[in-house]
Amino acid sequence: MKRSIGCGNPIHDGKNHLPCMAVGEVIFAVSPVATSPHFLGETYNKGVKEMSKYKQGLHDHSWEKWLGNHANPVEKLEPSEEDAYRDLVFLKRVLKRKRIVMLGESSHGAAEFISSKVRLIQYLHEELAFDVIAFESGLGETHFADLYADKSIPLHTMLNAIISVWHTQEMIPLFEYVKKHKKSDVPLRLSGFDLQPTGTYHAFLRNWFKQVNPAMA
Repeated sequence: MKRSIGCGNPIHDGKNHLPCMAVGEVIFAVSPVATSPHFLGETYNKGVKEMSKYKQGLHDHSWEKWLGNHANPVEKLEPSEEDAYRDLVFLKRVLKRKRIVMLGESSHGAAEFISSKVRLIQYLHEELAFDVIAFESGLGETHFADLYADKSIPLHTMLNAIISVWHTQEMIPLFEYVKKHKKSDVPLRLSGFDLQPTGTYHAFLRNWFKQVNPAMA
């Protein structure tokens, strides 16, 4: 059974960056306040009450106590060879029986965010058997790049697979990692969950048509 990691924008409801919550087998973002009473009815009213409690908590600083009790310190941000991941072991408990992990960011291109996510992705692959990394990028582009990731230069794989906001030096180690493990028993596969055509989309389509109907290629 596939276990997937999703990378994209922080989910935003127009006013708030949305926190992540684990429910069942999926980790996803939820709004602290339902923003559409027309559609959500009772859920909206419940959300307003919860937000009121949340705001009260900000004033009495209870959030500081909660954070102190639940935070797990991270020793390093950058990925490296022979990483023991001692500071990330707590995730084995947090992510037990979870199939999907969503990774967001409050700013595109920030070096620290990207480096820490690359290291986290490597940990999830090596220690928790997550084997698909899905970007907020074109489905066709990422699939095409994944097909040739073992032969392509990691920089070219990155440029061909994902949208330009993540074309950074700190992202390259992820694609080096993908290439390194491509021939392993459990490779980390690239995927996408968006339709944003880029320069490689036509190549993906041509390759696909050659397989199903060469006359149309």
